[in-house]
Formats: sequence, C-alpha cells, structure tokens
Amino acid sequence: MGILRYIVSGFIQRRIAWRTMNAAARVLGARRGTVVQDYRAGDLLTPPGLFIVTIRPGSEDEVTQQQLESASSAGYTGQKLVTGGPQRYWTFARQEKLPSFSFETFPAGSMFRDGEGPVPEGHTGVVVNLGTSYKTW
Repeated sequence: MGILRYIVSGFIQRRIAWRTMNAAARVLGARRGTVVQDYRAGDLLTPPGLFIVTIRPGSEDEVTQQQLESASSAGYTGQKLVTGGPQRYWTFARQEKLPSFSFETFPAGSMFRDGEGPVPEGHTGVVVNLGTSYKTW
C-alpha cells in the first residue's frame, strides 16, 4: 500500500506543479509567437518542468525586453544574464510561490540548442524553462 500511495501522491503533486507552471507561462507570455515545442518533463524521480520553444518576430533586444518586462510584472526579480555562444541565457532568483524561471534567446540566423534549425531573419528564438527546485519538490 505504501508504494501505491507514493505513486498516487507523486502524480497529484506533479499535476499541481504543471498547472502552476502553465499559469505562470500564460502570465509570462511564454507562448508568444510561433510555438515550436511545448513539453512537460519529470517523473517519479525528477522534479517536474515545462519547456516552451518559440520563434517570435522582432530583434533579440526587443524580444528580450518584452520577456523581461513580463517577468517583472509576474513578480520575478534578480535577473542575471549569462552569455555563451550566440545565445543569451537569463535566470531569475527563486521567488516564493512561483515556479523557477529562466529563458534563452537566439538571434536570427543562429541554431537552436536542440537543432531545431536556424532562426529566421527578423525573428528571435526563445526557450522558456519553468520548473520546481529540489528544495520544494
């Protein structure tokens, strides 16, 4: 009976976490533009996560500014920029009662990290990552 309770409890916790992440994705505008991938991750041994890959019209600076403004209005603070290669990776301080949040931007002509092909001219590729931390999972 203990293992069944563990499985059912984990299933319910993941469903709640994914609903919370989907709500945050809506507030953050994570699905703006053309959605290339939208998938959930996580199982009994790993915490749940939500990954959304989009191609958005506009320059990298414009798209980044829109995403930063959405993050700020959603309650995320303490952003930190990490660069490496063509993409820029933004991560945010963990916020109470909000899923963890980070995003990457890829300028026109660059390749997505998962080999989705080059980003079209006049557009920016965006990968949004929402998840839970091991501390809260």
